[in-house]
Amino acid sequence: MSDINTPMGVIVCPQCSLPKLSGVYGYAGPQCQCWHPTPQPTLDVAGKLLQQSEEIRRLRAELAASREREARMQWQPIDTAPKDGRKVILFYRNSHSRPRTVMARWLTDEQAAETDADGVGLEGGWYECIDNWNDYTEVAIHEGEPTHWMPLPTPPVAALAEGAQG
Repeated sequence: MSDINTPMGVIVCPQCSLPKLSGVYGYAGPQCQCWHPTPQPTLDVAGKLLQQSEEIRRLRAELAASREREARMQWQPIDTAPKDGRKVILFYRNSHSRPRTVMARWLTDEQAAETDADGVGLEGGWYECIDNWNDYTEVAIHEGEPTHWMPLPTPPVAALAEGAQG
């Protein structure tokens, strides 16, 4: 035990109230400089400390994963965007300098040709994904150059479950 009048690094023996340096003596056994037994943590306390340590480790990992997810959900330069057909959110300014945010994906020349139902000669590039039209599902982005992208967020779990049931 120590109080406000005890110098730093010095503790007072709870048995005899004599001062001693904390953690300095290399004695063998759980005793103070005066050879009075000092309280040792019980297995119950040690178990709780271990559990708390594991919980801290788990929470740190969870926090790191959360920060990583948050970093991924920030706008990123377009040159880092995936070009593997994955849908992402794109940002660009249209021909009137108005900001546009769309769901889109990069199509290679071959993929664009496969979706070219009208035979107009579509080329590879960024295509806005339109999921509610029956005749067209992708439209070339031609009125501006995308400058930023971010991944699509994960769909809500409840909505996914409802769709599986219906």
